[in-house]
Amino acid sequence: MSKIYLTEKSPKPLADYSQALEVDRHLYISGQLPFYLNTTEPINDDIKTQAKYVFKNITHILNDAGYAVENLIKVELYLTELENLDEVNKAFNEEFQNCKAVRTCIGVSSLPKDCKIEVAATAYK
Repeated sequence: MSKIYLTEKSPKPLADYSQALEVDRHLYISGQLPFYLNTTEPINDDIKTQAKYVFKNITHILNDAGYAVENLIKVELYLTELENLDEVNKAFNEEFQNCKAVRTCIGVSSLPKDCKIEVAATAYK
């Protein structure tokens, strides 16, 4: 049995896919981009600000589905500039203080709408 989540507190997906999908106590969160709420326009600030915005969006999705940051088990970071990883880690530690999830960081040549970061996550409870 699966359940689809689409919170009004985070930007809508760019295409016809689920913002999050719960299957057997696992919540799979689609890649989140640093968009302003209710738009597909990116926040054109520095990488730390973009990262904080993405992490807040993930927190909203988690909370709406009945999960918490502590339930995260895997976080996947996609960065267009790997030299930004230190700033992203600072934002991660500020927003996800109690998160002990495993992480993967992947350098990519580009992301939708010229964003600098995209983050996908998996939670379990």
